[in-house]
Amino acid sequence: MLVKEEEMNSKNIHIDLLNTHINECGIEGLLPQNLSATLLKIISVEFDDLQGKKDKSATVILNTVLLLAKGELYSGDDKNIDIEAEEFIDQVSSYGLAITVEEIRRAGLIDISKNNLPTLSNILDINRDLIATGNDGAINSFMKDYKI
Repeated sequence: MLVKEEEMNSKNIHIDLLNTHINECGIEGLLPQNLSATLLKIISVEFDDLQGKKDKSATVILNTVLLLAKGELYSGDDKNIDIEAEEFIDQVSSYGLAITVEEIRRAGLIDISKNNLPTLSNILDINRDLIATGNDGAINSFMKDYKI
């Protein structure tokens, strides 16, 4: 029982971090390039866990994608978003991939010009083009791992 309580407390802390970040930065703060190192890691781990089916809750990444799908922060009277399951899965995948790319960019293995960083209008687009330069080995490894 203690483990479950610790996991719940951890999820609550993560949501609190996300909410604080949103309050400080607005919805643009949810773009991978605008996330703090802590939030980037939290979302990255959740995405990895979600793909490996270790943690189906993935509270932070799922809330983030829902906010991005809506395109604005929730108002008090509008809390519903209509979205098809398959579309939502694609959006989570797109966002998770953008998170992974941002980690690689911050590690200095690739360079992405400011014009090619994700925007609010394209972050959830499964067909978004990514133009990056850098270490060919890192890029090839990334493409192989994600079957691109």
